[in-house]
Amino acid sequence: MFYFQILSQASQPLKKVKFQGLDPDSLYEIRGQILSGDELMAYGLYLNHEFYGDFQSKRIPFKKINQ
Repeated sequence: MFYFQILSQASQPLKKVKFQGLDPDSLYEIRGQILSGDELMAYGLYLNHEFYGDFQSKRIPFKKINQ
């Protein structure tokens, strides 16, 4: 997954990215955590603490864990 922040804001609200097209019954490993596809699509992933300043980008790898 790639995320881009163009302009930063002072005291910006939490940013959440909701995934689409994942298998809701499968598990995924992302940032050392194991999360279900249903959870990633319904609740998403918070990204705010990783971005400071303008014109930031981040690649966040994740993989499906075979059950």
